[in-house]
Amino acid sequence: MKKYICLITVMLLLSGCTTSLPTVGNETREPASVTNETTITMLEQINLGDTIIDGNIINGNIIEVPQLVTSKPSAAADAINEKILDFAGDYKSYMMPSGPDDFSWIELICYPFIGERYAQIVMTRNEYPTYGTDGDLATFTYDMQSDTEVTLQEASKKDDLDAFAVEFIEDETTEEATVEEITPVGFLLDEDGGATRYFFEAYIGHKDSEGWKSCYTRMPDGRFLQFLGFTIDELMEMDSPLYYASDYRDVLGDTWACWDYDTKEEIAALSIEEDGNCEISFVDDGSPIDGKWTKYINVLYFEFDGLPPVFTGYSKHLTGINIGVSPPSRSRDFYLFQEPEHPTIKTASGIVITAYNHSQSDPLPADPDLEGSAPMATFDEYVPQFSGFPDEKKQTEINTALQNEVSADLESYLSELRDMWDMAENDDYYSAGLYYDVSYKYMGEDGRVLQIGKYSDYYLGGAHGTQGATYSLYDIDQTKRLALGDLFTASAINNGEAANALFRGIDTVFETGTESLSKEDFEDISYPESIDMKAQDYYIQDGNLILVYQPYEIASYATGIVEFPIPMRDLSGVLRPEYKGLRFES
Repeated sequence: MKKYICLITVMLLLSGCTTSLPTVGNETREPASVTNETTITMLEQINLGDTIIDGNIINGNIIEVPQLVTSKPSAAADAINEKILDFAGDYKSYMMPSGPDDFSWIELICYPFIGERYAQIVMTRNEYPTYGTDGDLATFTYDMQSDTEVTLQEASKKDDLDAFAVEFIEDETTEEATVEEITPVGFLLDEDGGATRYFFEAYIGHKDSEGWKSCYTRMPDGRFLQFLGFTIDELMEMDSPLYYASDYRDVLGDTWACWDYDTKEEIAALSIEEDGNCEISFVDDGSPIDGKWTKYINVLYFEFDGLPPVFTGYSKHLTGINIGVSPPSRSRDFYLFQEPEHPTIKTASGIVITAYNHSQSDPLPADPDLEGSAPMATFDEYVPQFSGFPDEKKQTEINTALQNEVSADLESYLSELRDMWDMAENDDYYSAGLYYDVSYKYMGEDGRVLQIGKYSDYYLGGAHGTQGATYSLYDIDQTKRLALGDLFTASAINNGEAANALFRGIDTVFETGTESLSKEDFEDISYPESIDMKAQDYYIQDGNLILVYQPYEIASYATGIVEFPIPMRDLSGVLRPEYKGLRFES
């Protein structure tokens, strides 16, 4: 395997291996008289998200571990299978109900191809949370005629990988970015033994930020695409179902059990017919509801009489009724839940919180050249609105501020979408699956104070999505949202004692760590330079005032949200009397 290093002023290309190796095809490798017929089976398959094993839910993992199964004993196929297991690594720890101790998860994805002569597997592997890498890639190729493994050196004998690397370096090097390393890691062959794609891993350093390792594909036309560059048709024709692109025909003509997402109780049956018709029958009613289904690339889109639209597949961003099996051919069960049009909570003090949904699917298709493509992106945010505060005028101001928040979120999101669409038009590149989800949680009342949390999950392109959590506390008697500084006396704010008390609490956390982050973890976290009493995010739980910092604020993405819990009793000397007793027991 060759590795290419690019420095700012000097480029060094290591020459290829000079050992003579047999070539692919009919030049020096004679095919066997009888093909060793081969299939690709999955040793392990775990769906993304909410997978149930023995009654336990395993969240977030995607695990696909393929193995070659040959009609005749094959040492070469056995060796490839061992290499696949080596690449998969310690994936079994992620299959335990509790998962790893460090709250990480894995995506181990397989792309299998079987032709008349070659059985080929492309695999990607990444563990999360992570930063600086899109993970690893490897390919495995078995020649069924000659009963041998095809290596990268053999497959690339007719091509100049050094020249390909130089092309990539020249294309990607700018004033802001430098290709520091590029390594060929795999390939795909056509039936004549010619390489149709080469896969590279490249590390690109950036002038004003940390570098990143990504996978790149050299396409047949000479273009380099980030990630794998498979078309939708190629994904749909693979010989084994993928977690996001299985063959929709596997669900036709069957009746599926539907389970409540929260209780896991069976609540309905869904029948999907081949002629485009479908019907759903709820257990507590029994009267079937007729509907129609349409295929959208890798999902089915349902419309039932009198019910919101439904998507199957990876559809966590849609609300209403959600039949979520991913993919359909993996499971015989659907999850199904229906949210009320406007969910409402009435608090102990009589405040009513009603959630109004602002959902929008971008009308632009994911692929500008693909008719019937799924929407490029979805926006889904429930905004809470209050009623019952004593001062109606101030209540209206609070509700308007919350509406303005969702408007700002949507405007920012649409701006990102237009940038992505410009890329699609200008660079023949598209990116589907963008989303922006926001949900709110009522966190209870404590005396005169009400607390809600806002949780965001969004993906706007790049290596990973981003999560965030912000909080709002409201003084019911004053009909007022409480900034951090509102909790403290005016004198404590003016003489700096409130800030000093908070910094003492931060110091303690750096010395001891928290339940989720150890003392050692805090060695990689920046110390907050100041505390903005008007804008600093915080909430109260179990008698602690918790300062909250979003990803990237004072630590890397992989660290996640950083919290500093400070006991309210340690702040009693600077708190206003009406707020000293706040606890918000979880």
